Amino acid sequence: MSLLGSSFASTRFVGRFASLSRTAPTVATVTVRTVIAVRNAIDDAIVVQLIERVDHWDIAAGVWHLLIDAEEQRLLVHNLVANLNPLGTIGFAGSLESVAPHVAACGLQLESTDTEGVHTFRRRERIALHDLIAAARSRFVRVDAVSLHAALARQDGPTVRPIVLDTRTLEDRNTHGFIADSLHAPRTVLEWITDPDSGYTDPAITSFEQRLVVVCNEGYSSSFAAASLLDLGFVNATDLIGGIAAWKRAKLPLQSTCER
Repeated sequence: MSLLGSSFASTRFVGRFASLSRTAPTVATVTVRTVIAVRNAIDDAIVVQLIERVDHWDIAAGVWHLLIDAEEQRLLVHNLVANLNPLGTIGFAGSLESVAPHVAACGLQLESTDTEGVHTFRRRERIALHDLIAAARSRFVRVDAVSLHAALARQDGPTVRPIVLDTRTLEDRNTHGFIADSLHAPRTVLEWITDPDSGYTDPAITSFEQRLVVVCNEGYSSSFAAASLLDLGFVNATDLIGGIAAWKRAKLPLQSTCER
């Protein structure tokens, strides 16, 4: 699956590639025609969270040099690995020295280098954090920012209108804003706030059938939190793809009133 070359592999996901047509179980194709499109593609590749992971990524020649700095290089490699199946591979057409520290930090090992200088790296055979996140997400259907915004705008009553559980810190809510009417439920006390038998249940939590949407900064810890809510019996628990960062990229409104 070529990244920013002749094709880009994926299934349905958020970002500028959301309109890709599916041509195989885990492959979709897009032609990149302009430098702007390439830069946009890179931006999405750094943050995209696939609904289904893939077996292989190819980073096309020349793309690496468009990345701003080492931090952006690390972000790209990390996110591609996060969307890679166990024992999956990444092909890299570029300097081995420039990518080596990033792939090593993300648990990849050099498997081979072909005659054209393309290096293939493979994930190690172990259960990693990415696999735990994927297992958690396999239990529910995640919601994207635009869909959540539309659901919150409906006036169908509390059984239909979702409750947003914001697990970020108070500092993050005050600094970056928060979704209107969201319930501040810090990750450390989320289960106490929601469990009806905890002795500390928030009054907004009234039924195991309520639709609870967990929101964090970027949509990772929220997936674990949503799985925990399912374990408690909340059958309609889910989380926001990409977290508040995705909400802001979609230019959706945030409250900025400081809380204490």
